[in-house]
Amino acid sequence: MLYNRAANVRQLLQKVQVLMQEIEADPALHEHRKLLEFYRQHIQILTNYLDQLERHGTNWLETESAPHR
Repeated sequence: MLYNRAANVRQLLQKVQVLMQEIEADPALHEHRKLLEFYRQHIQILTNYLDQLERHGTNWLETESAPHR
């Protein structure tokens, strides 16, 4: 189930990246480049997190989200 959710999020991130490329190609929206770069950085962070989830599986997720004592 975790992998299905990760795959769904990854697909959504890919769609967002395509939309961002279309926005960047529009000269009328050039003034929003800084905002797009902000989004791009956060998409990269989410993508890296998904990569880690897929590499390490559920045990890694449970350990990372467990409260530290």
